[in-house]
Amino acid sequence: MDRQQVIDRLLKLPQEIEETEVALLDAQVGALAAKETVADREAELLVSGVIDGKNAETRSAQVRAATEAERLAARETENAVSRCRIRFTALCNEFKALIAAAALIREVA
Repeated sequence: MDRQQVIDRLLKLPQEIEETEVALLDAQVGALAAKETVADREAELLVSGVIDGKNAETRSAQVRAATEAERLAARETENAVSRCRIRFTALCNEFKALIAAAALIREVA
């Protein structure tokens, strides 16, 4: 990467970092909503009488089986959060590395 490429990338990175941070926030909101959906569905099942197990272990198993789709969706949103966090961290690290490279280029020039 030459001097101009470093400068160009340094100028573009703040916008990319901001966009990724917004995506991360959106993913976190989605994950929270998915967790609430699971909790709401569990409560609905318990209140409606669909869950009729004789003991806590049986009821827990019935709830888990009945909320499988909701729990899968919640896991997928958590995975999206993780992917956004990885991207955000990578961009921040790239920005720091390019700042260091720019300082070195300036010293050499």
